Amino acid sequence: VTSMYALVSHLERAFGVHYAMGGVQAIADAMARVVRDQGGFVVQDAEVDEVLVADGRAAGVRLTDGRVLPAETVVSNADPGTTYT
Repeated sequence: VTSMYALVSHLERAFGVHYAMGGVQAIADAMARVVRDQGGFVVQDAEVDEVLVADGRAAGVRLTDGRVLPAETVVSNADPGTTYT
């Protein structure tokens, strides 16, 4: 961990400090816009009960309200331990 802090310090000094105009929400909005522009859909304010898996890869999600949403790609904002289990 200490080496990572040193690396961040070095990168900031070498390349400057960068941030997204509009904050982190601007990044999330831009990512959602890209998904929608490519024909995908984004579900917000819904709790996922299970990531569905078929042939060793994510195939959709089951929401806590019982809805099943099949998908070729699933993006999770949960931590990896929660997502994988």
